[in-house]
Amino acid sequence: MQHWNLTAAIGTGLAAAVLTGAAAHASGIAVTVERTAEADVVREGETVEYAITVANTGEESYEDLRVSHLLPAGFTLAAAEPATETDGGAAWRISIGPGETVELGDTVEAGTGEQLQEGRLVVVEQPDLGAAGDGTGFTTTVCVATADEVHMLDCASDQAALVAPAEGGAHWWLWAAAAGAAGVLAVGLWVLLTRSRGARA
Repeated sequence: MQHWNLTAAIGTGLAAAVLTGAAAHASGIAVTVERTAEADVVREGETVEYAITVANTGEESYEDLRVSHLLPAGFTLAAAEPATETDGGAAWRISIGPGETVELGDTVEAGTGEQLQEGRLVVVEQPDLGAAGDGTGFTTTVCVATADEVHMLDCASDQAALVAPAEGGAHWWLWAAAAGAAGVLAVGLWVLLTRSRGARA
């Protein structure tokens, strides 16, 4: 049985980890993580929803497992279902019996490409995990461990590319403010013209 080699560091809201080796499925615990969006591209500042499934295909019951969603630098947790603790990402405590599955989910707000470059990414070395589109590649990883975090039971990753916001999308409020100011100015001119005509009459 191969074991996970895990080194972790918490800094600037980031749980940084490097995991190598193959998952030890002898425990019967298997986890999957998927973005609900079909595209493999995420724009800076967008919110991304993740669906996480933990399945127990073994014969042993687990009363207290820790499920951790580790996020790359600059990404922040916006919401989680069910409610969760945070530690550089989402973290749940679950119990699961033989043949059962537990569905979890969270919403994450993407950071910027600069934050990704400056921080350490969560990476799981997997031969089928290739590049995802243009932009800055990022990986989010979900791991299931025993309550004491001594034994890593399984991990899974999702990879995508982070790109700049759609052109003009980041400054929509400037256009809205300009339109509002133009409207106020137009009303002001109309009032002045009306008073001027009234005075001449």
